[in-house]
Amino acid sequence: MLKSGRPPDNFTFPLVIKSCAQLGILNYGKKIHAYSIIMGLESDVFVQTALVDMYRKTGDLNFARKVFDKMPKRSIVSWNAMIDGYCKVGEFNVVLGIFKSLLMGDLRPNLSSLVSITADSDQCGFPKIGRSIHCHGMKLGHELDSVLCNSIMKMYIALGLVDSACLVFNLMMERSVVSWILSLEDPQIGRRKNFIP
Repeated sequence: MLKSGRPPDNFTFPLVIKSCAQLGILNYGKKIHAYSIIMGLESDVFVQTALVDMYRKTGDLNFARKVFDKMPKRSIVSWNAMIDGYCKVGEFNVVLGIFKSLLMGDLRPNLSSLVSITADSDQCGFPKIGRSIHCHGMKLGHELDSVLCNSIMKMYIALGLVDSACLVFNLMMERSVVSWILSLEDPQIGRRKNFIP
């Protein structure tokens, strides 16, 4: 592309950056990042979001955060990348701070935001956090989504809140194979009076 005299743009850079993330080639990704700045795309939301995601996926969460913090405008994808990145390394206080900042802004958490947090929040050991995220899912109208419900069930089971897991299972309109496996994995669930198979 460069040899043909056509410079990359805000649609080309994210694709190349995504490839760097998938291949795990951080050094090349940093060169692409530098080139995007030279091309004047340091404030483009698509390029910056791709960079946040690339740095997160290649293990440089600190640099992902630096790019994220400098973004003049953030997409829900960039927020989710930061939430997921910090969840994966167990930094739940940071996750909650990012989540609260997201709630105070113009954007709203989406299904990916909630699944990322609930999928790993069982490791933090704080039932209040899990219940809070569950409530946000309900407020946003995601309480019937099977992926989120499965994630919430897994979290409640890990936190020892079996009655809450049963309630989620019972309220699910559609149960997936994962839902059934989760309900069968923990023998306490099937023994509960409030469990409706």
